[in-house]
Amino acid sequence: MLSNIFFYVQWIFIGFVSCVDMYLAIKLRDRLYELELNPVGRLLISWDSGDVALFMGLKCAGTCLVLGFLLLVRCKNKKLSHRIIFGVTVFQLLLLVYLLAG
Repeated sequence: MLSNIFFYVQWIFIGFVSCVDMYLAIKLRDRLYELELNPVGRLLISWDSGDVALFMGLKCAGTCLVLGFLLLVRCKNKKLSHRIIFGVTVFQLLLLVYLLAG
């Protein structure tokens, strides 16, 4: 029971950090190309003539895919899903610290 709660708390946290990341990207859209460290993100911004819409749309779709994948893995193998979601949660926590520090 507790492991179920812990899984879903992490799942929500991953989505929350993605929302914070997207909010900041939209808020800083005028300078995002210079601030963005991800070369794929910079490429998507340049493909969209300096706008962040394409980048944000694909980032949102990627987050939905990851969250869906986590639920799918959970249905098939709960033990494996806990290992995977823990890794993703740690990555998102580091991203949140980086975003809030800058």
